Amino acid sequence: MLLLMISCEEDITLDLPEGQEQLVVEGFIEPKMPPIILLTKSTPYFSKTDVNTFANLYVSGADVRVSDGNNTYKMLEINFKTLPDSIANMLSSFFQVDVEILRKLNLVLYTSLQLFGSEEKTYTLTIVKDSFKLSAVTTIPKLIYPDSFWITHHHDKNNDSLKMLNMAISDPKNIKNFYRYFTKRNNEGFFPNRFRSVLNDALVDGQKVVVPVVRGESRSVPFDPLTYGSFKVGDTVTIKICSIDNAHYNFWSTFENSVSSGGPYAVPIQIKSNIIGGLGIWGGYGAVYSEVVIK
Repeated sequence: MLLLMISCEEDITLDLPEGQEQLVVEGFIEPKMPPIILLTKSTPYFSKTDVNTFANLYVSGADVRVSDGNNTYKMLEINFKTLPDSIANMLSSFFQVDVEILRKLNLVLYTSLQLFGSEEKTYTLTIVKDSFKLSAVTTIPKLIYPDSFWITHHHDKNNDSLKMLNMAISDPKNIKNFYRYFTKRNNEGFFPNRFRSVLNDALVDGQKVVVPVVRGESRSVPFDPLTYGSFKVGDTVTIKICSIDNAHYNFWSTFENSVSSGGPYAVPIQIKSNIIGGLGIWGGYGAVYSEVVIK
């Protein structure tokens, strides 16, 4: 039987069809800030990835507009290579990538010098590029301010240089609330929690909630379980706590679950996008900034 089984072995080659090319949106708007919208092309899952590949993904020449319900604003297309250093450095912090790398990527973004976000307003995004027509709607929810912050010892009692940060928030009662938070340490950029950056009040509606403020970090940095989530004594930490709408929460929740699902051989997770006619996210952030010095 063993010989028979060996003799019946056959090499199987799977010809996986490439999915139809789509446009991918990553766009955000928050109070007192202009919208920032990135537009890229989807790429096959098993395709080669390098700097040149990413440089060719950004889409220029699209007609991108945002409406606030009263007026519609045509977005200005900006190529990162032509930006002055002062603006480039600011956007580098936003995208969490070095300026020189962004300039090599030939990054194109869409924004406005006339439209700035407002609390509790709804914004409609429309994009037309060749045969593609995309649309999405998002809301900047009411701002929710943290009650307090406090510092506790690191779990390694012998390491006095590391501390943990905590936050308390009074969740509004009888309203479904969704949150996402980022941290900025000293002059670094804003980073979300590496594994889980979104929260909801399904189990704590109307209660005072204690949230560990886990230091955000880039997924490109090697994971260190000994220092993960902690801050160093002397750090100046800026916490960006954002109220977001349900669709915005669903996108990041399913995205982060997908990233942590175990790779291409795990059970696939469908990322919930609010983009009609494409992929990605158009999200409003009810952003509140607080600063804490770690002592």
